[in-house]
Amino acid sequence: MAARRFGAAFAPAATIVALGIVSFLAAGLGQKDTVTAMLINVVLVVGLWIFVGNSGILSFGHIAFMAIGAYLASILTIPVTTRDFLLPELPGILSGADPGAAAALLIAIAVTAAFAFLVGLALMRMSGIGAGIATLSLLVIVTNVLSSWSALTGGGGTLTGIPVTTDVTTAFITAAGAIVVAFLFRSSPTGRRLRATREDLVAARALGVRHVPVRLAAFVVSAAVMAAGGWLYAHYLGSISAESFSFQTTFLVIAMLVVGGSYSLAGAVLGVVAVTALTEAMQHLESAGVLGAGGSTGVLAAAVILVLIWRPRGLSQGREPRLPARRPRPKALEAGVADLPAGHEQTAP
Repeated sequence: MAARRFGAAFAPAATIVALGIVSFLAAGLGQKDTVTAMLINVVLVVGLWIFVGNSGILSFGHIAFMAIGAYLASILTIPVTTRDFLLPELPGILSGADPGAAAALLIAIAVTAAFAFLVGLALMRMSGIGAGIATLSLLVIVTNVLSSWSALTGGGGTLTGIPVTTDVTTAFITAAGAIVVAFLFRSSPTGRRLRATREDLVAARALGVRHVPVRLAAFVVSAAVMAAGGWLYAHYLGSISAESFSFQTTFLVIAMLVVGGSYSLAGAVLGVVAVTALTEAMQHLESAGVLGAGGSTGVLAAAVILVLIWRPRGLSQGREPRLPARRPRPKALEAGVADLPAGHEQTAP
């Protein structure tokens, strides 16, 4: 039993170690900003994977949870004097609040999870393309509200004054925590029941699995992780706007998940690393004049198409890293083989 548990924990541990090695090497080469952005994307893609990878339902709206977490955490961490100047009409409960960075993160996660629970009560009853369109509508509604609610967010302008506290260490710790949360959910009874509905909804329901509660649980957990990614993002840039959480961000996160493999947690992380490396290489080619402006976007789109054609389950093929299997010891064909004289032992064919 202990060996089985160790083997199950090997995949997330190996993923975290590999991610740390890649981040350390890239940061050592003077790519700290690239590494930090990559780790933020790891949090976002892993958050999306918790729902998409376990349920099989593609969501286009998870960036909405990132936006809610980013705005709420930012408002709570902007210095009170600056907040009064930037958002003079802010409701009283927020205008004077100064909970600190850690408490602001927890509040942002809790509020985002509660919001996901409320909207998920309706959305999780849908399946297939209907669920995808519904989640896309959720993203449109949230971004429109954020860009119009001037008293709370400053409207369509840019919210500035956010403390820049996200560095490589903070981003890596949060990414590792997101991977652990994703692994624990996947290994839980709820996660196993959810994957059963992913493979065959009718058969799972026949066995007594209620698909709405297990989908809703994944939806809420993934929204909480996305909120943490929004917190990292806002405190990395120091300023945000509703346009920061557009369709472009949505499709980039989905592309990373598809390239790595939507059924594998390690594949989700691999997709982020691969797409980040490809994007950086293409941007260097753009700077050198080899590619025209916007060429990196076209190359990324082509890469996604090629992966979908040649490896439909992603670079990881939907598999998690495993410990090498031990060869079984050969068994004697006869019970009394040990008693045979030397030189007369029997061997298995």
